[in-house]
Amino acid sequence: MRPLIGITSEFVPGTLFGRPWNSNILLTSYSKGVSDAGGAAVILPLALPETAESVLRRLDGLILSGGNNDIPASVLGEEQHPASEPLPMERWESECLWLQTALNLDKPVLGICLGMQAMNVYAGGSMIQDIPDQCPGTGIHGDETRMYRHDVDLIEGTHLRALAPGPVVSITSSHHQAIRSAPQGYRLAAISPDGIIEAIEDPLRDFVIGVQWHPERTQDGSSWLLEGFVRHCAAKLAGAAP
Repeated sequence: MRPLIGITSEFVPGTLFGRPWNSNILLTSYSKGVSDAGGAAVILPLALPETAESVLRRLDGLILSGGNNDIPASVLGEEQHPASEPLPMERWESECLWLQTALNLDKPVLGICLGMQAMNVYAGGSMIQDIPDQCPGTGIHGDETRMYRHDVDLIEGTHLRALAPGPVVSITSSHHQAIRSAPQGYRLAAISPDGIIEAIEDPLRDFVIGVQWHPERTQDGSSWLLEGFVRHCAAKLAGAAP
């Protein structure tokens, strides 16, 4: 039986004839990446306090997905950087609720790009709102193709390193923001050669990992990270089965 993997979606507010006409969308690369890794994807809408736990109890893992927007500066207690486009607050609050509920239920969690940043800020961490402006001299971390590739170094002794094929991996990068340091309760799991943090993880949980890159955007077969995540979710599912 394939484990069920919930994936958060983007919230797109809109109106039609003066009434709310909102939508939730998700790039198909996420569901395909999960399927290629052996899982079954379940696309999640905005979380609701009265239903989030019921939904996650039926799922075997949670992916906090990326998106086209940035962490709202208001939750950082800062002014919004001119290069930053804030998330709708509805999605920010939803990501936090999905995350906290998954942690409460001890579900495996994988944060991807924006998802890792949400994990960081929810834990009290700070952000670099624009790498090119605030960290001059750093390397390229994304381009218009959203398929930019570069290497990252994985930290020995971490859960992430144990999953990876080697100490250095090539990843697909598409971001202009980054976290400043691993927040309380997390540890550094990967870093790029220019010093930008590329992954964090909770050392006290079996699988609560955030990565700055996009494992669902592989060009050469299934992702080792998604495979490891789905494999872990499948093992927990098997252990829970009667």
